[in-house]
Amino acid sequence: MIIGVLAVAILIVNIRQPQIFTVVTSIGIIMIYLACLGVTAPRLVARLRGKWQPAGDGKFSLGRWGLLVNIVAVDWGTAMTINLIWPRAEVYNATAPFHWYLRWGAVLFVAVIMGGGFAYYWFVQRHRTGVLAEHQLQPTATTTPLTTPAAG
Repeated sequence: MIIGVLAVAILIVNIRQPQIFTVVTSIGIIMIYLACLGVTAPRLVARLRGKWQPAGDGKFSLGRWGLLVNIVAVDWGTAMTINLIWPRAEVYNATAPFHWYLRWGAVLFVAVIMGGGFAYYWFVQRHRTGVLAEHQLQPTATTTPLTTPAAG
């Protein structure tokens, strides 16, 4: 329902302004690249810090090429994100009517989404860490509780 309403709203905004599709599709692609960078960048940091564990047990692995492929993936994702989000008139507002929100739409959208996500984390989610009570291991007669060794 919500997606349908949003799609109709975009179509209504599009009346006499087809450039809005350039902004909307660019935002979609930028968000995909940011999601990819949300995986590949931390993985690269883990590789560079020596904390990366390669796949074992017959699972696919790039072996020694993994680091190079990871670097290329992060570089490509960063370059494409910058290329798409860069507010240049030649791409986002090439013909009349010239509106500031067409040129800066991708930057504003990503900034609002990232700011909202950070605010949600900072004010709500960071206080909800830990294991849910229904997911906690309940000791039974066959299990022994984990203990830590005494400091000595």
